Amino acid sequence: RDRLSDVIDGMAAAHAAATDRLDSALGTFAPDAVVATPTVTDCVAPAGARCITVTVTYPWGTAPIVPDLFAVVTPDELLATSTVQLSQ
Repeated sequence: RDRLSDVIDGMAAAHAAATDRLDSALGTFAPDAVVATPTVTDCVAPAGARCITVTVTYPWGTAPIVPDLFAVVTPDELLATSTVQLSQ
C-alpha cells in the first residue's frame, strides 16, 4: 500500500465517523447536517506531520433542534471543526 491510499482511507473513515456520530446525536435531525469532505494538510506542529480535518455544518436557522422559546438570539448556522494528526 502506498501513502496516498492510506490518506484516502483515512478521509473516508473520518467522513463515516462524523456521519455516524451525527446520526447518534441528532437522530431525525441528522439529515439536515452537512459533513464536508475531509481535508488533509500539513499540521501546524510538529513539522512534517500531516493532519486531517473534518467540518460539520448544521443549518440551525432552517432546522432548529429546539423551539425558539425565550427570544434567545440563535445563529443561522452551527459549525464544528475537528483536526487530528495522521501518523508520521
